[in-house]
This record gives sequence, structure tokens and C-alpha cells, in this order.
Amino acid sequence: MLTTTHRRIALYGRHSTAMQSASSSADQVASCAPLVGYLGGTVTATWLDPELSGYRRDRPGLRQLLRAVETGEIDIIVCEALDRLARDAEDVAWLGKKLAYHRVQLHTVSEGHVDEIKFAVAGLLGSIFLKHLVDKTLRGMEAAVLAGRFAGGRAYGYKRMVRLDAKVEVQRGLLEIDEAQAKVVRRIFAWFAAGLPPFRLPHA
Repeated sequence: MLTTTHRRIALYGRHSTAMQSASSSADQVASCAPLVGYLGGTVTATWLDPELSGYRRDRPGLRQLLRAVETGEIDIIVCEALDRLARDAEDVAWLGKKLAYHRVQLHTVSEGHVDEIKFAVAGLLGSIFLKHLVDKTLRGMEAAVLAGRFAGGRAYGYKRMVRLDAKVEVQRGLLEIDEAQAKVVRRIFAWFAAGLPPFRLPHA
């Protein structure tokens, strides 16, 4: 049995988008320091996955972490929260089984020691959260369209319009025609209406 001082600890951090601070993943790892001190042991590796979704299994940092798990190089994983490692219910269950098989513990700043029960609960809550998020996103897009506003994404031929409401706040989802791009759109429609095959349009 390993003593506290001989336990090998791996740290992991991840954030999803470029909108978050570039140091966000590193900040997460730094926040784990008190927990590492409490657990004891030696930090032997740190892996980060900046600007990558928790729904992806192919993250470089995660793959290296799991390789270390499979080869017996670490005894404990420490991160800010379980959702840094996985968000999807299936992925959470898969991760829990893999760590249990290789006898690697997971400790997080948010949940503490993540045992089988916490893995199961986290997987269920993650699945419910994802469903609600999708439903809310679709409702928001539908409401925007019904209100005559843009639902999101990029629309060639248009540009965002900046307009203030009565509260002097920027109104979101408003577009106006971008004349330079609109000329291209009109030309394409004219060619198509004249009978030009779609595959010829890029070369017209």
C-alpha cells in the first residue's frame, strides 16, 4: 500500500472557449493547490486542454492523462470539478469505470472525493443539464425569429446593426444589408434564375 507521501498526483485543467481567459485552465490547476496539500503526495504531471469542449473525448490533454492512468503512472487525479474532465452522461460513466478499473482516485475542489455514487449522480445531472440547455437555446432562437431578430450565426449579405433601446442598451439580433456582399448574393441569384447549374456558380 502506498503511503501518503508516495502517491503520485496528476493535475488537469480545461476551459471551453476563447471568450474565457487564456489562463483559465492554468488558474484551475492553481486553485487545486490546497487540495493537493491536504491529500499529500507528489504532483508528477499536469495536463491542460484550453478552448476545448468537455463533450469531446479526443482532447490532447485528456488523452495523455488517460494514457498515464492505463500505464499505472498516477494514483490520484485532481481537478477543479468533474465537469472539467467530462460533461456527457455516457462519458462520465465511462471515465468512472476506467478509473475504478485502474484503481485511480479522482478528487476535485468542488465535489471532494468522487466515488461511484458521485459519478452516477454527476452523469445524470449532466444529461439533464444538456437537455435543458438545448431546449432553452432553441426557445431563445425561436423567440428571436418571431420578434424579427436574427437567431445567431453568420449571414452573408448582412452585417450587425447597432441600435440602442429606450434604456440606452444595445439591442441584440438586429441586422442590416451589407451592400458589398449583397451585390454578390444578388448576382448569384440572377445566375441561378438564368439557368446556370449550381456547380458552375463558383466559376461564373
